[in-house]
Amino acid sequence: MRDGKQVSPKEFTQTRRVAFAEQSLYADTGLVVKQFHEGSTIILKSLEEWHPPVRNMINELAALTGTQVKADVFFTPPHAKALVVHRDEFHIFAVQLHGAKDWVLQGVPEGDSWHGGPAPADTLHEPEEVTIKSGNVMFLEAGTAHSAKSQDTSSMHIAFEFRSFRITDRLDQVIREITAAEGAGFVSLDTDVAARQIRSALSRISGETATLDTSTLARDAAQKLIADSTRHGVTFGK
Repeated sequence: MRDGKQVSPKEFTQTRRVAFAEQSLYADTGLVVKQFHEGSTIILKSLEEWHPPVRNMINELAALTGTQVKADVFFTPPHAKALVVHRDEFHIFAVQLHGAKDWVLQGVPEGDSWHGGPAPADTLHEPEEVTIKSGNVMFLEAGTAHSAKSQDTSSMHIAFEFRSFRITDRLDQVIREITAAEGAGFVSLDTDVAARQIRSALSRISGETATLDTSTLARDAAQKLIADSTRHGVTFGK
């Protein structure tokens, strides 16, 4: 990445002949190093999937927090920035491993209507500048608008991303479970009959959700989130 844009894979990969066929997108070490020296940040995604020490640490973090935890490494050349001001849909612990990085923090949005990605200028707060050096750890709440730039030397930090369940995801599941008891799930072509079907379903949803144990819902949602992670070959929790 460089200044908020992804470098074209053609700029740092090569094509190889494998099993009598041409296969593209093999990382070319020389081209990767060239991109780095030209100002591009190298990002190693999902470090836990191929680095056992980080995987072990993430297993413990996931068990302690009831969240899905991922780890990305950002290796940035001097005086460079990988991303523009943006928001992430997960909480972050940034651990500086090498060098130093200047962060600009511009607030967490009010309410829940925001989305991850580049942060619109009219949603940004007064900037707060923070520098983290090797050995420092910084916490960013989900939604915090931020950008970061390296200083006179290269910088490397690891971002531990804590992804909690979404309220809407769990509510959607609960509503599906309740409405499944209503029957086939389709509505009549007769609009009057369809209205009665919908009214009946809403009445049932209202009655059953009023008696739900929200603590159990939250615990089940967290367990499901962690369990879903095993599909990627990583075991979370103990």
